[in-house]
Amino acid sequence: MSVEAHRAALNASFAGYFGYLSNGITDATMIKQACDEIRYFSDLALSRLILAWDRSHTRVQHLPDEILALCFALLPFRDRVWASHVSCRWRAISLANPTIWTTLDMDVPVKHSAALFNMAIDRTGNCPVDVLNCPVPVDPEEEDPVEAALIDHFHHIRTLCHDNCAIDCFTLEAPLLESIHCGSGTTSFSIFPDFLAGAVGRLKTLRFDCPVDLPTEACPPLTTVISLALYGPRSIYGSRNFNLLFSLFPALQSLSVLVMRRDCARFFPPGPIPASLRYLRLQSSEKNYDLTPHYADWRSDTISHVEISQDAAPAERFVHLVADALIIDVRCERDKTTAITALGPGSRRREIRYGGSADEQPALPASMTRVAHTLSDLHTLRIPATVLDAFVAFFTALPRLAHLEVSISEQVDDLDQLSFPWGSLAPLARLPQLQSLSLSVFCHMPPYLPSAQDARDLLAQLQGTMTPQLPDISIRGFSPAAVAEATMPQMTGGPRIVFGTLDATPGEVMITFDDAALRAQVTADYSAVAHDITDATQMGYVFDTVMDAAISTVRESMNGFNNANPINRMPAEILVACFVGLPFLDRIRASHVCRAWRAAALACPELWSDIAMGYMSKVPELLNMALPRLGADAVSVDLSVHAIDPGEIEAVDAALEPYMLRLRRVSWMAKEESAVWTLPAPRLEILDCFFDLMLTPNFLGGKANRLRSLRVRSCALPTSCAALSTVVDLHIRNMNYSTDTSSFRRLFDFFPRLQSLYLGGLEQRFADDLPTGRAPASLQELRLKAESPSGTYDLTRHYVAWDAHRIATVSLAMADVREADLEPPLRGALVLWIISPNGTGYTRVMSEHTNATFRSVRLSAVFHTRRFAQHAFAARSGLQNVHSVKISHTALESFLPLLTELSALKHVVVHIASTRVLSRAAVGTPRSADNTLGPPPRYKLDWAPLNHLRHLPRLESLTLQVSCTQYREPPPTVADAEALLNVLAVLDARSLPHVQIEGFPHIPGDVRGLRVTFHIAAGVGALPWPHVYYQAHNDRF
Repeated sequence: MSVEAHRAALNASFAGYFGYLSNGITDATMIKQACDEIRYFSDLALSRLILAWDRSHTRVQHLPDEILALCFALLPFRDRVWASHVSCRWRAISLANPTIWTTLDMDVPVKHSAALFNMAIDRTGNCPVDVLNCPVPVDPEEEDPVEAALIDHFHHIRTLCHDNCAIDCFTLEAPLLESIHCGSGTTSFSIFPDFLAGAVGRLKTLRFDCPVDLPTEACPPLTTVISLALYGPRSIYGSRNFNLLFSLFPALQSLSVLVMRRDCARFFPPGPIPASLRYLRLQSSEKNYDLTPHYADWRSDTISHVEISQDAAPAERFVHLVADALIIDVRCERDKTTAITALGPGSRRREIRYGGSADEQPALPASMTRVAHTLSDLHTLRIPATVLDAFVAFFTALPRLAHLEVSISEQVDDLDQLSFPWGSLAPLARLPQLQSLSLSVFCHMPPYLPSAQDARDLLAQLQGTMTPQLPDISIRGFSPAAVAEATMPQMTGGPRIVFGTLDATPGEVMITFDDAALRAQVTADYSAVAHDITDATQMGYVFDTVMDAAISTVRESMNGFNNANPINRMPAEILVACFVGLPFLDRIRASHVCRAWRAAALACPELWSDIAMGYMSKVPELLNMALPRLGADAVSVDLSVHAIDPGEIEAVDAALEPYMLRLRRVSWMAKEESAVWTLPAPRLEILDCFFDLMLTPNFLGGKANRLRSLRVRSCALPTSCAALSTVVDLHIRNMNYSTDTSSFRRLFDFFPRLQSLYLGGLEQRFADDLPTGRAPASLQELRLKAESPSGTYDLTRHYVAWDAHRIATVSLAMADVREADLEPPLRGALVLWIISPNGTGYTRVMSEHTNATFRSVRLSAVFHTRRFAQHAFAARSGLQNVHSVKISHTALESFLPLLTELSALKHVVVHIASTRVLSRAAVGTPRSADNTLGPPPRYKLDWAPLNHLRHLPRLESLTLQVSCTQYREPPPTVADAEALLNVLAVLDARSLPHVQIEGFPHIPGDVRGLRVTFHIAAGVGALPWPHVYYQAHNDRF
């Protein structure tokens, strides 16, 4: 069917539709309505056709929602708003993914910016938000709607950059806040003791483009700050607490103090600085204000980077900036400032900038000469040519100066004519003996490059200053064309002059290579060598000879080029510092890159003191490659080998045997027995064997040395072994792999200094093979784990026999024993944690006692909660001092008899965790009217156990913590809060105290007169263990 036929059919269709609507109409107004209706339905039909075409032909329509959401999140803020209005699908995606709006950068002015900001931040849910730019209110006298939005969402803001930080939200708690930047729109910022509600959070970065009034007392949120930038105080009043800077910020790693004033200098903290400080920046524009005394007072070897910017030339304290430097770089900037950078050992960098160019300040060379006695290790110096003459006396005072780099930049006369001060290179004739001399010619005006005439003038100047003691001179900064046009002087003897091929300016000129001359030269050489050869064999020999000569020539040239590369002029100490951060295999690869890298890697034994192989093949070859690089120095070795083939164990033993005396920490994963563990290892401190370890009287040479931690899967104890007497941490993961357990009766005799003991995989057959006497007095942590399926192994018998009530931390994990005496471990408890997570198959009771001691008992089996509660109820006589209980809501019914018997109980925290729900179809949920299921809820909150709260004794406080984080679900909703209030409404309010509810991001509109408070700022996760126990557990294991 042709296009014309389609158009005719369309006209006929419109005509028929119009005739149907206009039939009987005589009024023109009614005809217009008919036309509007035709136009509306025509547009609607076309829109549907276009949408259908898009779905079938546009690739973006086939992208999953998750991919589109990731794309939207990368757009600028204004484009994200536009994208959310493109189509129904794009809008649904934008509204359903809060992470799209978690970065709010209002750097581009837009209309209604405040309303758009509030709209976007409301879409973030409870995701962490980075506010990089806030809209500025049009009228400062009116209420700022942006400030109101920040207050509402302050509990989940992670980064806040605001030009005017004179807002009230900084008195609120911000558990996710990590960075604050107050812009120049703030005249001053005052930090009060209630800053961020006085709660320690995640705050890491503070930047104030204004003076700051510090608090007079400790402010907990500031203790976590590692990066601080602020203006110095402007008045004596604002300086009153500035001397508390280091005590208020004890964890600082980076400190920048700008716009410092001389009249407030006496209020700066005298020190010492925090040991964590690595970066220091000081800046002042006041004349005659030298900041180096502040650095002299605060200097520390821990500071790796120092930047000082001032108007005054440095005085006598300048020596502390350049002392022990290896490289010094002196630069004269075009704005008549002088910059001196000193690079020292350990990647240490010190830089100072001050007003006035170096050639106008004759005091600079004199100052450098006065501190020359502190520069005995200086080997590289970079200076401008204009101060070369004044620095000659300084060169002679440097015993190890080997490399000199001189920079020559253009000068502009009154007629705007450019020229280079070649005459300033005359002092080169008076230089001491050097290894290398480099001249860098550059121009600050990009259109202008040094010409061939400039190259000829430079060569003429050098020809007149050449002396035999000068090294070869490398010149950079001329284009290849200028070098080719310049005529090299004929020099016999003395140093060579080598032109580099790259421009020394920041925008380097790319080289264009014409191979015509090279081809002609190769053709001529080939013709000269092969013109008389007719034999193919001889021709092949000639070909190989020519190719070998060409390749070796190119390699030699490349070697010279690489030697001139700045990275190859990097000191070996800096190279090694870079290599240290590499994984072991990458360190091996780096040592094979080039000769310089290999020499640096092999010259540093400490680089090979940490050999972590992981799961690698060819373990013996790698060990034989790495261990000899330790050299003869007394360097200890940390070795980690995670994969040893059965046939390689003898080769690995042979590689390790010469170095057993130097092993310090070993992580070993080999099933086969190794002979190296009978050799002396006097430095070995930690030995972790993934499999079994055979302990003999000759273990580690049979001598007591430094072994402190022994971690094995299983082992058998020998009749005697002196090497075990120093162990303080013993970790046996699975005792049921042990074939002979009778030797464990003397466990405490073998390990008299134990501080931490873990025995896992215990079974009933071990009950009579463990020690029966008191544990060592040094034991601070005891963990026992039984896996006996018979349900008869009660670990509390060992708790009593070992007199474990003296131990700070005890953990007992058992199966569901029928008879368990919990009274000894729980006796005297003050706080109880009763943890019974949904679907985990275990129940844990933890107790906190006086003197920061903790006990943990865990049972795991079917019907464990009820039986555990019965065991705990039998121990109620020792729990009469318990004043606080934190309990999972699923354990309320089982442990209710115990809770009612606790006479001192005053505070209860009930943790309510969500449970996963099957789909609606799986649980038989009826379908809706249109016979669809809809999206099923993935979690459920069971409020029924809360009905048992009515039976609790009279309390002083009751807290309900609601958590949906177990399955990474969104936080509970307002509907969940309404369901919770329904349950609380039917309870006897007179028997309950005021209830605090945590975990909801929003407060329901009506609490129905109940005595409840919703604490929306409190984050709720899994029911936590006691913090002290958890920290001790992490520190040890």
